[in-house]
Amino acid sequence: VALPEETMMDRLQRLPGMETISIGKVASIYSEKGFSRKVKAGDNRAIFGALLEEAARPFRGLAFANLVDFDQLYGHRRNPEGYARELEWFDSELPKLLEKLGPRDLLLMTADHGNDPTFHGTDHTREHVPVLAWTRETEAKGGQNLGTLKTFADLGQTVLEALGSYERQAIGTSFLGRLT
Repeated sequence: VALPEETMMDRLQRLPGMETISIGKVASIYSEKGFSRKVKAGDNRAIFGALLEEAARPFRGLAFANLVDFDQLYGHRRNPEGYARELEWFDSELPKLLEKLGPRDLLLMTADHGNDPTFHGTDHTREHVPVLAWTRETEAKGGQNLGTLKTFADLGQTVLEALGSYERQAIGTSFLGRLT
């Protein structure tokens, strides 16, 4: 299905020297538009491995990954034990990514919807999703609570601002200034 309007990815691609990298299935969510490179990877381990490779090389832009197994294998399948094991795996791997990130890098982690593995049925669930924003500076300062954001679009606005785009989406508010 074609997207109804331009996305953050389209705006980023107009910036000179900007790389926009899809890892895993991300490009398909954006109708295959807005990415200068698409890295194929199928499961969480392959996707995270590809993300580590991108983080190890210098570039200006966005590496966008979706760890699909949390959703497909554990959330929709209502498998809390598998979900817990996958979270433990991710917790053990995350330091490898953080050590590759530089002083100007921003890591945003979230989910695109609720998917409580203990809820009945196989549909998405309605809880708020966490948003974690990490920089070396926020870690050094002990972090802070961003509270409940008004819209998922706040992440897109934050990415646009962080990467130097003057263009903005129609909705959302950047929280970049709150991270320093």
